[in-house]
Amino acid sequence: MQEAINETMPMVDGITPKILCEVQSKIGTASLCEPHYHTYIEMLYVIEGTFTAWLDSGHHAIGAGDFVVVCSNEVHTMHSAGKGRNSYIVLRFDPAIIYGSASSAFDAKYVMPFLLSNKGLKKLFRHSELYGTEIPQLFGEIIKERQNGEYGSELAVKIDVCRIYLWLLRFWHGSGAEVQSHNVSEAGHLKSIQLVLEYISEHFCEDISAADMASAANMSYSYFSRIFKSVMNKSFNEYLNIVRITEAERLLISSDMSITDISAAAGFASSSYFIKIFEKHKGISPGRYRKSFSNAEIE
Repeated sequence: MQEAINETMPMVDGITPKILCEVQSKIGTASLCEPHYHTYIEMLYVIEGTFTAWLDSGHHAIGAGDFVVVCSNEVHTMHSAGKGRNSYIVLRFDPAIIYGSASSAFDAKYVMPFLLSNKGLKKLFRHSELYGTEIPQLFGEIIKERQNGEYGSELAVKIDVCRIYLWLLRFWHGSGAEVQSHNVSEAGHLKSIQLVLEYISEHFCEDISAADMASAANMSYSYFSRIFKSVMNKSFNEYLNIVRITEAERLLISSDMSITDISAAAGFASSSYFIKIFEKHKGISPGRYRKSFSNAEIE
């Protein structure tokens, strides 16, 4: 069983950049990356050849002109599948380029779709779907700016990344997908909610409740529940289950732990409840999920 690695943004000259973009190439079939996940957002655009990617609990064949979005903390892999040269653009960026200060707190609603595991969002776009859009051109401009290194290239790349980001948000919104849409009037509570999210990310395996978090945020239970739902478009328990399911997904792929042990490690009170929630979010049982990933590796 391969280990799912928690990656961090690669450093450049001793500094961790907000945006990284590079072209990766491989001749013939090979594994380009082991199962891994990361907090930053990753976008892949295939230049030539064919690849196989594990994303959203499934195996997908992708080719030239296809565009893949990998949200924060999603387990994924990439394999080159063509006999000749296989090349793709890898664009990695920190969500902070969109939402990085208290003064822009209301912009968090534009980041949440990329930070929450949402299987309802379309993340694989075929070449035919991108025809006539600005996506191919934007990736080309980003690579050109990186290669030329002209004055202001960092700003130019950031602008292009934001345009890709905006295109995705508008596509999802236009297709009727569930995208965060809290009121600007709730922006003053985002800092408190962010602290709650950080606490959940570190203590999800413990017995925590909405009442505990309401107290920590200095809010009444009913007020906290309303604000949390308004900001996150999910109840506290729904969000907590998403975080726990994400951890369980990593453990299913990266360990030989039993379903019962994974259930406990992810913070679920019982394995039966864990299986029920996992099937609800992933559309497949934990056992079948693990088996499908293993079979995909063999193939």
